[in-house]
Parts: sequence; C-alpha cells; structure tokens
Amino acid sequence: MLAPNPQCQHMVVHNNIRRLVLKVLSVDANPTLTNIQDLHEYLNHPQRIDIVYGEIIARVQQEKTHSPIVMQRALKQLKSLLVRYVPSSATLQEIDRFCIDLSQTREDLQGTLLYIRSIIHSNRTKLMPKTFGKGAFIPPPPVILVPPSPSSLSQSDTSKSRGHQFNRSHPELLSFNTKSRPGTPKGSDAKEASIQ
Repeated sequence: MLAPNPQCQHMVVHNNIRRLVLKVLSVDANPTLTNIQDLHEYLNHPQRIDIVYGEIIARVQQEKTHSPIVMQRALKQLKSLLVRYVPSSATLQEIDRFCIDLSQTREDLQGTLLYIRSIIHSNRTKLMPKTFGKGAFIPPPPVILVPPSPSSLSQSDTSKSRGHQFNRSHPELLSFNTKSRPGTPKGSDAKEASIQ
C-alpha cells in the first residue's frame, strides 16, 4: 500500500478551504452554521491559518461584480477571525496591504478598515517576543541625548556659565590687579579717567 503523498494532501486541503471560503462569502446565500464551524476547524490547525486568510483576500480580489455583500462578509470574517487566530507576520502584512489598498477606493469602509488594521498591529506586537525567543530580553530603542547648542542658550546664561567656570578654575585671579594691565591709569589719573 502506497503512503499518501504530502503534497497531494496539501492540495486537497487547500481546495477544500477554497470551496469553503466561497460558501462563507457567497453572494447568493448566507453561510450556514456548518460552514462557519468547518472554517474554524481548519483554523484550529496552525499550518492552515495562512491558507484561510489568503483565500479570503483572494475571493474579494477575484470578485468581478464588486458585490458589496462579498466585501461586507469578508471584512466581517477578518474582524472576528483575526482576534482569535493569529497568522504569520507575512500574512499580517498582506492583510494590512489589502486594507490600505481598499481604503483608497472605499471611503465608506474607513472605520472598519482602521479597526482591522488596529487588530493587525496588536497581533504583530504579540508575535514580536516569539521572534526573539521565549524569555529573551528585547532591548528597548536607543535613547540619544543631544546636548543643547550654544546658540540655544541666552547671552546672560552663557556669560554666567563662563564666569562661574573661570572663577573656579582660577581663584587666584579673583583679586584683579589693575597694575598688571599696561596702559591702565594710576592713582588720581584712574579717578579722573573713571569720572570722564
């Protein structure tokens, strides 16, 4: 007895999911409870989650009549499923791009699309620790301290700062000797110069 071919099994599962998504997003009839339960059954297998989301997006993109029913049902499924079943980072990025492209042509869906994108952002945050490994330390973003430029300081603050540093570095010069400066008036000449 020949062993089942894994590739053939994968194709069978993929085709079953595609047919199921067509029923859930059908234009003609509402999805049955059995259809919804079967869809959740596939989503309970982590290796099939990405396939389900990929088929939902493909169904909307392949809709030739631009039926609002298909669009509404697809977005409704995305809102409910993304909360419970988190796909891979690549699929989250694909769904996010789908929402961005759709928001450019459907202003009436802005609120729904923003809500879905908020769920996507939350799921990306949940996936981040898994990327670094369980219990791994995730370094915070670097903090760069930029000292204030001299131009940002006022002239008075600058002069006070320089004078304080100068006095601490050269305490012996605190007693200023005017005789050490050439050309400085002496005695009565100094008084006359100060009066003039």
